[in-house]
Amino acid sequence: MKSIKTPNFWILCVVCLGIFASALSGMSQRKAEGSVSLSELWQRRVELDGQVVRVRGFYVLESPISALYESRRAFDHDKHPLSLWIGANRPGSSAEKGKRGHLVDAVIEGRFVNQTAGTFEQFFAQLEDVTSFTLLESLDLQK
Repeated sequence: MKSIKTPNFWILCVVCLGIFASALSGMSQRKAEGSVSLSELWQRRVELDGQVVRVRGFYVLESPISALYESRRAFDHDKHPLSLWIGANRPGSSAEKGKRGHLVDAVIEGRFVNQTAGTFEQFFAQLEDVTSFTLLESLDLQK
């Protein structure tokens, strides 16, 4: 078997490894900068009551189709504004964690009412990892 002695090949290998390493470190930095833990979120639950919030995280569900239905069912009876986008379906990841269903990257938006059953509390209970958290404008609870 011939050994590769071309300097250009080895230079290319080193450059590719460098690009790969920098991409990995950049991903971990972005995640750290935008992350909010669930415990931090719950520490703020009193000040968030009545606010509109948007949360992005990994949501465990039985099937991708049921995510929108389950979330709407949890919010509609309280007339909360809600939108949910599903992407990056990662079947198998949830199985590794010993849970049924798919692990889905989801964004959910709605009014945070921490004393009402069937609101964000249910959704947060199923989030594996909150990757971003945005507080939107306040809503008048009387409307």
